[in-house]
Amino acid sequence: MLLSLHIGSNVMNTNFIINKLLRGILVRTLAVFSLSSLIIFTACPEKKKSGLLDEWGAATLFAVNLVDQANGTVKDIGSGRIWMKCNHGQVWNAALNNCAGTGAYTTYGAASVAFCTIPGGCIEPTTLQANSGPAFNACNDLVFAGYSDWRLPTKIELLSIIGMRNRSTLLISFPEMPDDKHFWTGEQSTTRAEDSWGISFADHKFGETLSFDKVASTLYVKCIR
Repeated sequence: MLLSLHIGSNVMNTNFIINKLLRGILVRTLAVFSLSSLIIFTACPEKKKSGLLDEWGAATLFAVNLVDQANGTVKDIGSGRIWMKCNHGQVWNAALNNCAGTGAYTTYGAASVAFCTIPGGCIEPTTLQANSGPAFNACNDLVFAGYSDWRLPTKIELLSIIGMRNRSTLLISFPEMPDDKHFWTGEQSTTRAEDSWGISFADHKFGETLSFDKVASTLYVKCIR
C-alpha cells in the first residue's frame, strides 16, 4: 500500500514538472513570436525625409523575397513583379551574372537621365504617374528577357526592394547599384508639380526619399514589370 502511494506520488510530481516545463516553453515561444511580430510591424527607418512613414511601413510589411532568374532579371515572389537586375545604361553579363556599363556614363556605367524636358510635364494628371519623358522612355522602350512591358516603379515598389535590407544585402540581388545619386520613381510629387520622387540606395542614406526637379535633376532608373 505504501509502495503504491509512493509510486503514485512520483507520477504526479513528474506530470506536474512536465506540465510546468511545457507551459514555460509555450510562454517563451509566444513571447518570441510577439517580439518578432513587433519588429516586423515597427521596422520603419527613421531617416525618411519625405515624411511618408506610412509608405515606408507598407514597403516594410511587404518586403519582397527576391529570386534571381538567371536571365538578367530578379523576381519578387510575393507580388510576382519582375525587376531588371541592371540599371538603365548597364549591360547584363550572363557569364558573371552581373552588370557592366558602356563606359559612357557615370557610376558602374549606369546612365542618369532627367525625368522630363518640360516643367510640370510627363505625367498622367489623374494618376500622377509618368507617361512620357527620358526616364519613362528608359523603361518603356526596353525589350529584355522576352518582355516589352517594362515601366518605372511606383514609390512603394522601389521602397519594397529595400524592405528590411541594407546596401550590402541588396547588392546580392542587384550588384553594381550606383550610390552617388537617387533613382527615379514614376510618381510626381503631390506638393509640387515640377518635382517627382527619387530614392537613394547609398549606404549612408539608404532609402532616403526626396523630391527632385523633373527637368533640372538627372537620376538613375531601375525598371520593373
